[in-house]
Parts: sequence; C-alpha cells; structure tokens
Amino acid sequence: MRKRLFRLILLTSGLAVFSVAIAVAIYESTTFRPRELDRLKNTSRLLLEVLPATLDFGGADNAGAYLKTYAEETQPGVAIAALYDSQGALFASFNRKKAAVAIPLALEPAGHRFTAHELALWQPVKRGETTVGHIYLLKILPPLHARLPQYAIMAGAVLFALVIVGIVLIRGVRTSFLQPLSTLLATTTHVTEYNDYTARAKLGRLDELGLLATAFNRMLEVIGQRDTDLRQANALIRDVFAATTEVAIIACDTKGVVSVFNTGAERLLGYTSTEIVNHTTPLLWHKSTEMEVRAAALTLQLGRPIAGFDAFVAPAREGTPDAREWTYVRKDGKELHVYLVITAMHDAHGNPVGFLGVASDITRRKQAEDERERLQGQLIQAQKMEAVGQLAGGVAHDFNNILAAMIMNVGLMRDVPGISAELRASLDEQHAFVDRAANLTRQLLLFGRREVMQKQLLDLDSLLGNHLKMLRRLIGENISVEFKGNPKATWIFADGGMIEQVVMNLVVNARDAMQAGGRITITTEIADLAAPVASSHPEARAGRFVRLIIADTGSGMDQATQQHIFEPFFTTKAQGKGTGLGLATVYGIVKRHEGWIEVESALGQGTAFRIHLPASSSTPEPGSRSPDFQQAAGGHETIFLVEDDESVRIAALAVLSHAGYKVITADNGEQALKIWSARQQKVDLLLTDMIMPEGLTGLDLVKRLRKDDPALRVIVMSGYSLELSQQGVLDDDGPVYLAKPFEPAILLRSVRQCLDRV
Repeated sequence: MRKRLFRLILLTSGLAVFSVAIAVAIYESTTFRPRELDRLKNTSRLLLEVLPATLDFGGADNAGAYLKTYAEETQPGVAIAALYDSQGALFASFNRKKAAVAIPLALEPAGHRFTAHELALWQPVKRGETTVGHIYLLKILPPLHARLPQYAIMAGAVLFALVIVGIVLIRGVRTSFLQPLSTLLATTTHVTEYNDYTARAKLGRLDELGLLATAFNRMLEVIGQRDTDLRQANALIRDVFAATTEVAIIACDTKGVVSVFNTGAERLLGYTSTEIVNHTTPLLWHKSTEMEVRAAALTLQLGRPIAGFDAFVAPAREGTPDAREWTYVRKDGKELHVYLVITAMHDAHGNPVGFLGVASDITRRKQAEDERERLQGQLIQAQKMEAVGQLAGGVAHDFNNILAAMIMNVGLMRDVPGISAELRASLDEQHAFVDRAANLTRQLLLFGRREVMQKQLLDLDSLLGNHLKMLRRLIGENISVEFKGNPKATWIFADGGMIEQVVMNLVVNARDAMQAGGRITITTEIADLAAPVASSHPEARAGRFVRLIIADTGSGMDQATQQHIFEPFFTTKAQGKGTGLGLATVYGIVKRHEGWIEVESALGQGTAFRIHLPASSSTPEPGSRSPDFQQAAGGHETIFLVEDDESVRIAALAVLSHAGYKVITADNGEQALKIWSARQQKVDLLLTDMIMPEGLTGLDLVKRLRKDDPALRVIVMSGYSLELSQQGVLDDDGPVYLAKPFEPAILLRSVRQCLDRV
C-alpha cells in the first residue's frame, strides 16, 4: 500500500509539474505576448501621428529623432525602429543593435511576428486613405531566465496549492479508504494463515466500505460454517473408513497414485497405509494375468488401446461405475477373490479428480460356490455311475445266464468220450471265448460297483503275465511296458478281477501322463517289513507283503496334487477326460485287501505307485491245478434246483445228474414252494437263482424254506451280486454264493463243499 501511495505522490507531482508547464505556456500565449504586442502597438500609434509629416516635408533627420525618442522613452526594449517611404526605401531609422536595417520583402500592409527572443511589428503610414510609407519596429523580448522568477512564483503557488490539495486528498483517502482496506486486508491475512473463520472486520461505518465489510463478515460466517460442516463430514468419513474393517476402501488420483487406504484394505491385502499412500498404484496387488485379459477386452470394446491402470478404471473414466470380480495378491503372496466397485470422483466443476474403489472379500463365497459346483458335479457323476451300475447289473444278469448255459454245455460236450481232436480244439476255443465274455461282464460290474469280492489264492506274477497282452493293447504303441517278476512265488489271497482292475487303472493313468510316449515298468517284490520301517507310512505295519510297483516316465505330480489323488472325483485331467474315480477305486480295492499304497512323484520325473498286499501264508501243493469236470466229486444227495432261465436250468440239471445227484427242478419261487410242500423225500441242498419272477426272490425262498428246515444247505446263484452284499447273505453262516457264469467243475465243487460243510 505504501508503494502505491508513493506512486500516487509521484504521479501527483508529475501532474503538478505538467500543470505548471501548461500554465506557463498559457501565460506566454495569453498574457505576456499580447501585452508586449499591445505595448509595441501603442508606440507605433504614437509614431504614426507624427511620421506622415516628416515624409511629406523630407525631414529624415527629424523622423530619425522621433523614432529614437519614442523607442527609448516608451519602449526601452525596442531594438530597431525604421520608416520606409511608399517605394519601400528606408527613410529614417533607429538601430539600437547598430545593424543594417532592411525592410522585409513582401512586407504585408500590417502585421507582427514573434520569435523566441524578438517581436517584429510593421504597419502602413497613411495620409487619409493613401499609404505614404511603412513603419517597422523590432523589440527584443526579455530572456527566459529573466522571466523565470515570475514563473517560479507562479509555479510555487500552483504547486503549493496542489500539495495542499494532495495532502487533503491523501488524508481523506487514507481515512476513508486505505485504513478500512488495511483492516479488511489484515482480517483476510489472519483468516488465510490461521483458518480462523471467527475473525471479523470491524469498521463501524455505514458507507460502501461498511457494507463491504458487513458482506465480508457474512461471507466469513458462511465459509466458517461450511468449513465446520466439512471438517465434521471429513472426520465422520475418516471414522467410518477406520471402523470399516470388512470392506477395503481405496482412493487414488487420475494417475493411479493411492491417496486413501483404510483399515479394511490393510487387513485384506496385508500392506500398511504408510507403505501404499502416495507411493504406489493398485496395480501392485492386482493379478497381472487378469489385468492383461481385461485390458484386451476393453481395447476391443472401446476401440482404443487400454493398458496398465486404465484396465480397471476405463469404464469409470467414461462415466460408468464398474463392478466385477477380481483376484488380488496379498503381500504374503496368497490370492483372494474380491468384488470391486469403482466410481470416478469429480470436483465442483464436474472434472474428474480420481477414482474410489470399494472391495469386499468374496473368497469364502467363491470357495463355497466352487465346493457346491464340485459337489454338484460329484452328485451328477454319482448319478451317472449309479445309472451305469444299474445298467451293468441288468445286462450282467441276463448276459451271465446266457454265458452260464453256454459254459456248462461246452463243458459237457468236452466230457463226451471219443470226440475228435479237432472238435475238442474247437470246444476249447469256444470255452476261451466264453471266458473272455465272462471277464468282460465282470469288469463291467466292477466298474459299476456291483461286484462282490471273491478272494482266492493267486500267484500275482502269473496274474500279471496273463494280463500284459491286454494292457499293451490298451496303452498304444508309443509306450513300452516292461514286466519284472520275482523269482520267488508271489502268492496272495485276493480277488483276481479286482487286482487286474487296480493294475489297469494305474497303467491308464501312466499312459495319460505320457502323451509323447514313454515307459511303464511293472515290478513285483517280496517285502519283509520290520516295525520301524513300517512306521514310515501311517497305514503300514510289520509283516511279509507282496509289493507291486507300477512306475512311469511321465510328467509327474507336485506335493499339492499328491495330497488329493485318492479323493473321489478328484482329477487333474481336462473336463470330460476323466471321472476322478480311477485312483479312488484303486485305493478302495487295496484297502479291502488289507493293504496300502505309497506314492513317489515329482514334476518332470515320473511317478511310482507301490502297493503292498499281504503275502499268503499258505501255498498250493506242488503240481496241483484247478479241478476240471472229471476230477470234481459227485454224490447221491437230493438237490432242489430253482432257476427261472430255462437254458441255465437245463444245463445245471445235466451237470448235476451226470455227477450222480438226484435233482428236483422249479422255474420260480412260487412253484418251488408248492413242490417243497408236496415233496416225498428229504432235500439235502437248495440251489436257487437270486432274481426270479413272480415277486419271490431267491433270498425270500431261502428264508421260507429254512423256517421248515433250518439245517437246509443253500447255494445262491446270481450274475448280479449287489443285493447279496446288501442283504448280508454272504456271512460265514449264510448261503454259499456262486457267481454266474461258472464251469461245471466249479458248480460240482461248490455243491460238494456245501454238502460236506460241518
């Protein structure tokens, strides 16, 4: 303000000087010069009264004397006074400068001329109306420095007046304008520096400045109230942000630099706000692969390149809030699923200033959804398996009846004496075909979980050797299979079909792990495990075991996969490529055989499954072999044969009768009850089918007949054994189960063993 006042004084002084200059110029033109001209004209008038006579009478000397006298007495400043005749010749003159006098050319009849230091005047000399000559007067004007004191007095008076006016104006401006403005300025400075909106400008005036101060104070009051409201709102928002621990609230500017990182974000991501705010962008915790996929999708959608931070704020930048699921990566490296809503933040003019993201952790929900989908898939798969099992059971029931009749008839034909070698060879080939069909049906039942385990003494090496040809056809030509048997006998008490299923499942898994080819090695060993060694596996125990090792050179598995491979429906294969039941079936079969499985695998180094099965303490006698029809013992007891399939009933009747037994037949349960009630002789054994028409099953028939004869021996035949296992009829004191199809020798042996059982 002082500088402005100084500038005002300088400006005023300049104006004063300028005013003085103007005043001097005006004085020169309006006062000094007209006055000097009037004086010179007065002298000229006096001369004009006497000079015409001198021109008439030729008194040049008198004229000169007149000129000198009047010039010196009336106008001491006249330097030249000259009289010219009518011809323009100099008649008389007075020259104070002693210089030659020449009348100016083209002298006007009358006139004057000012120069810087001189005043020239010429006028005609007349007698009546006739011009008889001219008079010329030249006056030397006082020099400027001679006139300065007069001008100085004038300038001083003007300046003094201006200074007085300036002082009065300045005091008035200061009192009326500057002091109120200083008060407003001081109040404004105080509010600006200290944010103190309670300050007020106190002027106590009713003029315009007073009204301005009142409006200023009112503005401060409104701003103060808004500032208070804003501070309270900000405090509330901070408290809400701090108290919100279940939701991550993150704000950033338009370039992505984080400005808000609440407690929920710290808990969710594992970072502290100090690490994040003003230091980084949300790209830190977003999964890069998702960002790349999202950026590519937005590039196609918006028609312009999208990358980096724009990948998740582009829709919000366009004015559309964006809500979607993302995968976050915590500071500790763990991944979690979040539902993120992003909106743009704007200033009062609608310009974008940043983005606000609200993220909620949906990891548990996603896991629950995945688990629900997994269970739904398992349910669907289980339903499929149930349907397959029911189909397998139905097919097996009818198909096994056909096979049972065929295999018994072939056995009877092979027993006919005197048949040719060619015919016997043909019958042997037919017998092999029937065996293959029976094995196929049995595998179908095993796949559908409809097979009852039938343990028998087996040589594992022999079983695997017979199974190799089928395995090689199964895996293809780009994978080799090497079998390393044990020199010692590898006897186990097991279900041969189930053991074959175990080997087949493991070999198929190995094949799928070697898409480019490789090698499968099958090895058998005798393992005598001591207690310390056995404790290395939770299911291991001391004793003698036959170890079956199936190893491949495939892709291998990591530790996480190995933890789940025996879980039902778990699979690492593509959707539709696996059921997830192969290894679960293997695990279940090995457990049912009182064994365990060990797995050794690493990524890129193949996999080895080590199956431990209890070694059998009993071995078959040297040279012994399975009995055939001729070796099977017969008898003379009475057998009640109940079978609804006519072909099976006729074939079984022929086998039993040929062995010496007395046979009574019935084709269903109701007929069997009637025959039982009307019998005339003791029945030693009931041989009945499981599933029969007329609503009475084989088990129902057994219960009815045993009420009448509790000691009745019973053999139940079936090609579909699930209901036998469910009903518990395979207990030690229950009926003997005979699976269809069976050879004549097996039928006769089963009958004999059942009759001879104590």
